[in-house]
Amino acid sequence: MKQFFLGIYNLLLGMKVTLEQIVKKPITLQYPSEKRQPYPAFRGNLRLHRDKCTSCMICVNYCPNNCIYIKYHVGEDKKRKLESYTVDMGLCMYCGICVDVCPFSANYWDQSYENSVYDRKQLIERKDI
Repeated sequence: MKQFFLGIYNLLLGMKVTLEQIVKKPITLQYPSEKRQPYPAFRGNLRLHRDKCTSCMICVNYCPNNCIYIKYHVGEDKKRKLESYTVDMGLCMYCGICVDVCPFSANYWDQSYENSVYDRKQLIERKDI
């Protein structure tokens, strides 16, 4: 008899949760026309402040997946000049180490989240412009 009342109690408890959800306003967004604002700590795409980058290669050396490629040349003033900065976002695991170790805050995460592509080659992003 105790099992019977326990079953009825659990059934009523489940129906209470269901009824509470039925009367609430839906939270569905109509995606293409309505876009959600991500949280501030969201890691979207890796971006580069080109003027802050000194081609020190720290981000390349610390990247566990080797998805960052930097080309540079040494100028007349014996300083490195950035030629190209390429990131393969298909290999990137969004760990954030490259952003954390950059002493000049040249790497940063943006808030974009629309990264769907049909070809993995489109995930290679050149940041030399």
